[in-house]
Amino acid sequence: MALVDDQELIRAGLAMVIDGSDDMRVVVQAADGEQALAALRLGALGPHRADVGG
Repeated sequence: MALVDDQELIRAGLAMVIDGSDDMRVVVQAADGEQALAALRLGALGPHRADVGG
């Protein structure tokens, strides 16, 4: 999951909650959409792919 929020404290808190779940993991954190897209373009997800098939 890519987590994008301009407040670092909010991002950190949400990341802790999400990473604490069994079926989700934050792989990209960014302060804005531009940073998120740049990280995704650089392959920050590696072998992870979104499961859009259900």
